[in-house]
Amino acid sequence: MNNKLQKYLAKANEQTTRKEVTVTIDGEEWKVRQLNLTELRDCERMADKGDKTD
Repeated sequence: MNNKLQKYLAKANEQTTRKEVTVTIDGEEWKVRQLNLTELRDCERMADKGDKTD
């Protein structure tokens, strides 16, 4: 049992590469990366509350 937990925690702490794409916004090119689940949920929470961001 302890071995499975250690394996699970090791997998969770691994660095992963995220998908990046280049988009054009108002004539400028921006390189953007895919959000992870935690970041996506934070964005949705901010949008639901109506908080303003930069």
